[in-house]
Amino acid sequence: MNWVLLQKTSCPQKQESLLRSTIASEFLRDLILEGLRRGMNGYSNDPKINFALPDSWKMNLDTSNNHMFPYTDTIPLHASLSDNRKNNYHVISHGRFMTQVDGKWFRKILRQTQADVITIQVDPELSAYREKVQVASHGQIAGFRRIYADSARKIPTPADWPHLLFIKQGYFPNDCLPVSFREFLNQSSAAKLKISSLCIAGSVWDLETEKDFLVYFTRQINTAPDTYQDCLIHSAKRVLAQNQNRISNQVRCFGNIIAAKSSSIEPNAILIGPSAIADNVKIKSGAVVQSSIIGPGITVAKNQVIQNRLLLNSGHKSKSSTSSDSGNNRRQFFMCRSSIWENGENTRHKTWSKFSYAGGLKRIVDISFAVIILILFAPFLPLLALAVKLTSAGPVFYRARRQGRYGREFHCLKFRTMIAGADEIQDRLREINQVDGPQFKIVEDPRLTPIGNFLRDTYLDEIPQFF
Repeated sequence: MNWVLLQKTSCPQKQESLLRSTIASEFLRDLILEGLRRGMNGYSNDPKINFALPDSWKMNLDTSNNHMFPYTDTIPLHASLSDNRKNNYHVISHGRFMTQVDGKWFRKILRQTQADVITIQVDPELSAYREKVQVASHGQIAGFRRIYADSARKIPTPADWPHLLFIKQGYFPNDCLPVSFREFLNQSSAAKLKISSLCIAGSVWDLETEKDFLVYFTRQINTAPDTYQDCLIHSAKRVLAQNQNRISNQVRCFGNIIAAKSSSIEPNAILIGPSAIADNVKIKSGAVVQSSIIGPGITVAKNQVIQNRLLLNSGHKSKSSTSSDSGNNRRQFFMCRSSIWENGENTRHKTWSKFSYAGGLKRIVDISFAVIILILFAPFLPLLALAVKLTSAGPVFYRARRQGRYGREFHCLKFRTMIAGADEIQDRLREINQVDGPQFKIVEDPRLTPIGNFLRDTYLDEIPQFF
C-alpha cells in the first residue's frame, strides 16, 4: 500500500498553505489528487494510494472516499506495512513535492540497493542530456560537459521527510507512521533496519510555490487530457450547447480548458489552455484567461487579462455537490478542446493536404530516392561493414539520438568511424577541443579508427541513414 503524506508544516509560518487552499476546493482537490496519484504510479505496481491530510486543515472530506485520512500525531497504516506477503517496497511520498524519474532505470537502482528503508531525493542536475560548465581554478571557462545518462549518488540521511521513502514490506516496527521523520528514524534504528539514502536524477516540482504549481498542473492538463474521460466532453461546441444557461456560445476556447459546470462565462471571453476554472467562477465579457488556475468563487472582471496565474480565494469553504447524480458528485466539470488538438497531440504546426507536394508527394520522392541510393550502393555496403569490423573492435553501426520534426527524437544510423566508447573519452580530450560552446571537434581526432578518416572524407559513413 502506498501513501501520499501532506504535512501541515509544509510552508513557512504566517503564510497560507497553497496545497491547503487548493484542496479546500472540491473541484481543484480532484485535480490535485489525480495528479499526485498518477505521479505515484511510476514507483509502485500497487494501484491503491491513500492520502494523509492534517486534521487541523478541517477539510470537509467525502466520508465515502476511504482513500483520504485525516491525522494528528501519527498516521494509522492499517497494518499495511507489516504485511510480509512479498519482498516489495511500500512507498511514502512527500505530498508537497511532485517527482518524476525514469521508471525502468529507477527500478534497477532499487533492486541493487540492499536496504530495509531507502530515502530518495530527486535532483534535476543529475539528469541526462544536461550541460555543465567546466570552470578552471581562476574562474575561466574550460569547456562544457554533457551528461549522457541519468545518474545517482549516495547522500547522508536527510533530517526531514525526503521526496520519497521506500519501506520493505514486513520490516516496519508498528502499524502507525509517525509524523516526525526523526521519530521514524529512531523507530527504524530501534528495529535495527538498514537505511540507505540516495539522490537520483529526475524532475521535481514544489507544489507550495505558485510557479511550480502552475507548471506541473498545466502540464498535467496538456499531457493527459483524457484522464477524466468518464466526465469530459471533447468538443467546445458540444460543451457550449449543453451549458447554454451559464456559458455563452460566443466564448472562444483554445487548447485544453478544464472547468466546473457551475462556472459562468459571458460572451466574448477568451479561454486559452492549459487552464482550470473551479466552482462558481464568474468570467465577465471580454476577459482573457490564459494558462492559469482560477479558484472557487472568484470573479474575473470585464476585459481583465489573467495570464500564468494561480488565483485562489483562501476563505472559500468547499461545499458538497448538490447534483442529483451521486456518481458524479466528486467531479462535475468538462473539458473544452479546440481544433488545434487532434488525437491527443499538439498540431499547432502548419499542416498540408495529403495530395499536396509537402503532404504526400515529398514523402514518395524521399522513399524513392533512398531506395535508388541503397540499390546503387548495395554491392559496397557489405564490404564497408566488413572493413569497419576488421579494423577495430565494436559494432559496425553507430546509433545516436537526434531531434526531428516537431522535436520528436529518433535514432540516426551511420557506419562507426570511432573506437568503441569514444563518448567516454571525450571529457579527457576537452582541453584540446578546437571549437567553443557545447560542440566538440579535433582535426586529427585520436579516437578515429583506421578506416574512419576515409569514411568521413568520402561521406560513405552516412549511407546507412538512407534506411
